[in-house]
Amino acid sequence: MLRRFGEHIERTVLGGVGRATSQLHERTPLSVDLLESEESYLAEFDAPGVAAEDIDIRLVGTELQVKLHRTRDLDESIDLLLRGRALRRSGSVTLPSASVDAGAASATLTSSGTLRIRVPKTEPKSTEEPIRIKTDSEDDSEDADDDQSSPAAG
Repeated sequence: MLRRFGEHIERTVLGGVGRATSQLHERTPLSVDLLESEESYLAEFDAPGVAAEDIDIRLVGTELQVKLHRTRDLDESIDLLLRGRALRRSGSVTLPSASVDAGAASATLTSSGTLRIRVPKTEPKSTEEPIRIKTDSEDDSEDADDDQSSPAAG
């Protein structure tokens, strides 16, 4: 009986340590490197053990966001004593320029577990445009045109 009690305590402690370790990993952002060439940005995230279909990538403004959900096949004949590897991880990196082509972005997952995301740069769009100034007489003539075209004016 004492032995079963000891095994119960051991499983409880190991289970708690495993959950705490997994939660710590899940809260730790993914490691990322950001590289730049004249044509694009290249973000490289560590994603070992993750399948491509378990990765979600989004570009929100200038922030590149990555979420991983690693699924794990467990052997049913063996008891899992310590779950310490995170199953969900996320990370992000802010691109220095807002002038990127999100539609032309591409991602590759290497066999070694490196996720490479290439985001092409675009030419900055000019926000300088002339603004036409109306005079009071133009406003009055537009109001008169509106009155003549309305059904109540006829």
